[in-house]
Amino acid sequence: MDKLPTRDELLHHFYEHWHPHLGTEVIPIAKAVGRICAKSYQSINQIPVVRSSAFDGIAVKSADFQDGIPDTSKWVINQDFCRADTGDDFADTFDTVIKIESVTFLPEGGVKLDLPKDLLPGEGVRRSGSFMTKNDALVKKGDILTPLSLTSLLSGGYTTVEVKIRPRVIFLPTGSELVKPGTPLTRGKNIETNGSLVKMIMSEWGADVTCLPICYDDHDSLKDELFAVLDSADILILNGGSSKGEEDFTVHLLEEESSFFIHGVRCVPGRPAVFCLIQNKPVINLPGPPAAALAVLSWGIKDLYYHAMESDVPHTRLEVTLTDAVSGAGPFDFFQRLFIYEKDGKLYAKPFSMKDKTAEVNQYCNGYTIVSSGSAYDKGNQITAESLFPSVL
Repeated sequence: MDKLPTRDELLHHFYEHWHPHLGTEVIPIAKAVGRICAKSYQSINQIPVVRSSAFDGIAVKSADFQDGIPDTSKWVINQDFCRADTGDDFADTFDTVIKIESVTFLPEGGVKLDLPKDLLPGEGVRRSGSFMTKNDALVKKGDILTPLSLTSLLSGGYTTVEVKIRPRVIFLPTGSELVKPGTPLTRGKNIETNGSLVKMIMSEWGADVTCLPICYDDHDSLKDELFAVLDSADILILNGGSSKGEEDFTVHLLEEESSFFIHGVRCVPGRPAVFCLIQNKPVINLPGPPAAALAVLSWGIKDLYYHAMESDVPHTRLEVTLTDAVSGAGPFDFFQRLFIYEKDGKLYAKPFSMKDKTAEVNQYCNGYTIVSSGSAYDKGNQITAESLFPSVL
């Protein structure tokens, strides 16, 4: 067990051997939410071009106010003043804006002003470039594009953006005991759900995952299927056959065919996971138990997916208070599933046991923390947790 790599060691060694080159594509900004920016962008626009009103009001000449508030009852629009709404440009004759709340328009055409203080030249005016200037940094290479960063690109003069091509992910479940969802269960059979788990979680990252039919436990059939789908994948995820069962062919096949191979990691659940390279493509074998598949998906495949696009992994970390004690698992780090909830303005986390029923865990689990080997936390301790589903927490 001491020879098993930690999660960080496994990924470090893997990246030493895998150097993805997926390329880029140019897409409309409206379709770029969640994509990874392939280059840095700077503004080609200056906003406002000259200057604009900071609020709804009237634009006036500050020189008219040098000796106090003038008689404005006979003022003529577009001669002594003009309307200037928020963001509007106005004639160069005027240089200062008065809020509309301080202005009363008189029936005979003039205005009445209610100014709480002396009017300063340039008041109420946004200077040229106060919102954006040419060459302002808009987004950086490797940024995950958000609605706000994409609107900055639009303001900066762009309608398209160059993004990293997303890895093509294929999921291949293996196991003669598996049946597809909707199939009536018989003795010795289990419903294959990890494909749906992988597809739905990875879709939160913007991934496009193709789930294939179940491949049964036969060495030659599995090998044929593996190489048949490898050409269509940038990342291939297999599920099952990674431990020491009588029909666990997958791990042996991957070891035979790979140029780089790691079997096992010092983290549970998910210890027998396989990370390998075949034809310079990542092939990851998830353990079959759903808790183990979730663990490896969360700390391993997520990192690998974003590494393929040369981007930092996005995290939604939360400071939470434990409702029960948690501890590591002997020599292993422990992937601790959590139910994170708010009460009286504070975030709490209820830890789940590996003995808890799957249905209850799946109903409430929305986060996790990884408890390092040899570590323990008491009830009431504050820890850092990670949201599994940021969009629904």
